[in-house]
Amino acid sequence: MKKVKKSPSKKTSKASAKVASYPRTSKDAYVTQKMLYHVRDELMAHTEKKFHEVKSEFHGVKSEIHSLKASLSKLEKLVHNSALLAEEQNNRNKIVLDGLSHLFERQERIESKIDSQI
Repeated sequence: MKKVKKSPSKKTSKASAKVASYPRTSKDAYVTQKMLYHVRDELMAHTEKKFHEVKSEFHGVKSEIHSLKASLSKLEKLVHNSALLAEEQNNRNKIVLDGLSHLFERQERIESKIDSQI
């Protein structure tokens, strides 16, 4: 069996194998005031964006409520018009029925006169 030699390029040095370490305390983290302001501005922009989204959804719901109110008003108008037409028709029916009842009474009087003369 042949022994396979490892090539020197595959060996890793200790410097390149160094693992990135994160700061463990706040004094180990190097943060500038400019970085803090940038993070603050990003948070404010994100919050503002979400606020405007919620506000636009609220306005959408509000407009839907207004359209429902308008539809309800139109429906109320139609109901009132129908009630008015029904009331007017009822009054006309009373007039016609009164006229017919007078006509039938007159016919009965005439028939009774004719029967008495015969």
